[in-house]
Amino acid sequence: MAHLENFRVKVFRAVAEHLNFRKAAEQLFLTQPAVTLQIKALESDLGVRVFDRAGGKITLTRQGAVLLEYANKLANLASEADTSSSLLILDLRGGVHRLNQDLLNILGKASRGPASDRLNTGCESRHSVS
Repeated sequence: MAHLENFRVKVFRAVAEHLNFRKAAEQLFLTQPAVTLQIKALESDLGVRVFDRAGGKITLTRQGAVLLEYANKLANLASEADTSSSLLILDLRGGVHRLNQDLLNILGKASRGPASDRLNTGCESRHSVS
């Protein structure tokens, strides 16, 4: 299933969770420079800094804290949508399976059952035997 969460927002949430670029990189299976680039790109897109980086310590800015609230809401919604889509696909596949199984059952009855239960396939003899 497709992942609906924006990648930069996902990276932002990981950094905000750990307040550490290296740990976020490890969690996401990325390099630290890749995480840094994603955060810089996000800050550029938004036009605000989301982290203060001072003395080797990372903290959320006020704008970053607001963004984190929305990012968490978006992640939850994306997860719900992904789950709902997966359930819908499973239901559709299950429905097709049930339909195929019902068809096989009907065909099986038609080949074994009395003439009145047989399907009209157009191949039956139109001549009656008295």
